[in-house]
Amino acid sequence: MKIINKKTILIALLITLFILGTQSSIMAEKPDELTIMGTDTSPIYSGAAVEAFEEEYGIDVEWQIVPYGDFFMQLTTSIGGGVPVDVYWTDTPWHAELGDMGMMIPFEDHYEEEELEQLLARYFPASVEKLQSHGQTWAFPVITSPYYFWYNVEMLSDLGYEEAPETWDELREISLEAIEAGEADYGLLLGWDVGEALMTWFDKFLKLHEGDWINEDHTEFVFNSDEGVQALEYMIEMLEEGVVAEASLELGDWDSVYSFMAEETPFEINWGAVYPDIKDPEESAVADKYSTAILPGHNDIESYSSVGGGGWAVGTTTRSQEYAFKLMEYASGEMAAVGVLEDKGTEAVMPDVIDERDDLVDQEANPIYEKQLEHVGFRPGNFMTWYSYFRDEILAPRLHDALHGNLSAEEALDAAYEEAQQELEDRGI
Repeated sequence: MKIINKKTILIALLITLFILGTQSSIMAEKPDELTIMGTDTSPIYSGAAVEAFEEEYGIDVEWQIVPYGDFFMQLTTSIGGGVPVDVYWTDTPWHAELGDMGMMIPFEDHYEEEELEQLLARYFPASVEKLQSHGQTWAFPVITSPYYFWYNVEMLSDLGYEEAPETWDELREISLEAIEAGEADYGLLLGWDVGEALMTWFDKFLKLHEGDWINEDHTEFVFNSDEGVQALEYMIEMLEEGVVAEASLELGDWDSVYSFMAEETPFEINWGAVYPDIKDPEESAVADKYSTAILPGHNDIESYSSVGGGGWAVGTTTRSQEYAFKLMEYASGEMAAVGVLEDKGTEAVMPDVIDERDDLVDQEANPIYEKQLEHVGFRPGNFMTWYSYFRDEILAPRLHDALHGNLSAEEALDAAYEEAQQELEDRGI
């Protein structure tokens, strides 16, 4: 018995020393500092949550703020060069590309399946789906942005209309009436320059015409189908008849709002980021004359918008995967949802937080936001690992050629298809 007890004590002592040693090793891995890379608005949404993380874990968090237009290049240069980036912002169309580049840690590699499902269940489904690709979750969402449809109530009333048009055909008709009556210069000024905005606009009309980007098994592009040609022809027709201003071909989306604010157009369709400018009486002549609705539909489709926004991902150059994921959870949790509501009054991604913090909710914009989320979809960035190349070198230039009248819609899309299909066969999706 004595021998057994001694052995038992020795074994227990060895186990205890092993556990203590393991714990010490784990504690030694706790970093003194983590880095979070975001855009100008990131601290507005997640700043309080990051401070709470610092207080809870005693880890300093360094913010690296990069202008949105420079962000993708700065991010890929930093991580590609081995610079420690623990947590960073990813926009909706980036995750498939960044994941393929080995710059994101898939959440399925960190969480057990049940735990991840519980965490994702806190968000609107569209907010989750927009940050998933190739069977992986790449980020937790913070903000989800569909396009919004604003209209000048006073101008429409002068023309005999009391509600926003429900279809694009009705919008075209009202626009032409406004132009003929001298009420407006054109119906819409949009962001149709060669870039991401143009991709979102073709995506809208492609889906409204019941087309799609690629077939179900992702082996062949189909954006040059009859539906795709009809979608691009619809865009061309609106330019030719003056419903969409020709100046749209030189503008990005955010730049197009000022015409509506100056009462030059009856309508504005844009990201929610421009909403504060529209309702600011010091900046906008329509601050007390506008209302908002879900985007117009077409034929049997009630409405459709591309979805934007983004969330927080964990970089593969993190100094501590364990604590980077904890930081990411804070930055995309309930406190961040409150931060979004405090700043925007809408576009938060957690339904429970919206219900609990009704005092922060914009009662005009948020119901439209939640209804529009029922009619959203995704650009090719949600499934293409070479989306930037597809956009910049293949499709957007061909779309622009057609809008300028240099190619027919069919010629432009067929040319883009040939290039894109060859890349697909060479690279895969």
